[in-house]
Order: sequence, then structure tokens, then C-alpha cells
Amino acid sequence: MQITDETSVAGYLNFVAVYVDRGWEDLQTTYSDEVKLAGDTPALVDHIVTLLAGDAYSDKTAARIAKAVAEIPADRAKDRVRAAVMLVVASPEYLVQK
Repeated sequence: MQITDETSVAGYLNFVAVYVDRGWEDLQTTYSDEVKLAGDTPALVDHIVTLLAGDAYSDKTAARIAKAVAEIPADRAKDRVRAAVMLVVASPEYLVQK
């Protein structure tokens, strides 16, 4: 994170937010597998972390993300999924290559 600044992080998150929400041209996702897990936020976050970050993630960070996602009402499953994806890809553990 030493070679980045607030502007690049904000730009990256704005870019990612659009595609998490709307997809990219012909590449769309229904998040169907993830929506099925939305009621169990730790399982949802573990699934997303596995898909996007592999083993580069700490349990502590995943638990914090799951806690934040659990604040979204359960009947808004797709919003929970989108929030989980955004929080995972916004974290330093995801952004920093090891």
C-alpha cells in the first residue's frame, strides 16, 4: 500500500462498484450461488474470499467483513453479496500482492 494514495483507492473502488452491481458488457452474474449463502454471512464471506483471494486472507478480517454484512437485512440477499464482494476487494489483504 506504500505506492498508492487516496485518489487511486477511491477510483478503484468506484470502478469495481459499477461492475459488481451491473456486470461488464456481456459478462453478467446473478450471484446465484452467493445469494444462497447470504443468510449465513460467515459462509458467504468465506466463499467470496476463497474465490477472490484464496488463502491470502486472515480470519480476523473475514470475521469483520461478515459482521458488517450481517447488518444488512436478511431479505436483501443480493445487497449482502454485493457488500461482501466490495469489502473483500477493498481490503489491503486483497489488494497487496504477496
